[in-house]
Amino acid sequence: ATLTRDIADEQLDTSVRQLGGTIFKNFVINRSNEVQLDFNTCIGIQYQDYWIQLDGEFKSNIKTAILSTLASPQKLVRNQVAIILANIASIEIPR
Repeated sequence: ATLTRDIADEQLDTSVRQLGGTIFKNFVINRSNEVQLDFNTCIGIQYQDYWIQLDGEFKSNIKTAILSTLASPQKLVRNQVAIILANIASIEIPR
């Protein structure tokens, strides 16, 4: 939840917000070699299941914060948020 607050905080430097988005995205999709990958979606199975198993209200709060950041005046932040949303959707929509 702290990363989503940092990503949404317009007072923070753009590079800090972008880094927060990158860390969050990597957490959601985890492209690490340590986890078996589903090559059809390129999403780490371990974290895919982790995201699905999170509390629904918690996920909803995260998605609301991320969606609201699409209105940011910073293009780099908007781009990062769009990538995060696409990765969340690629996990949730097939289910």
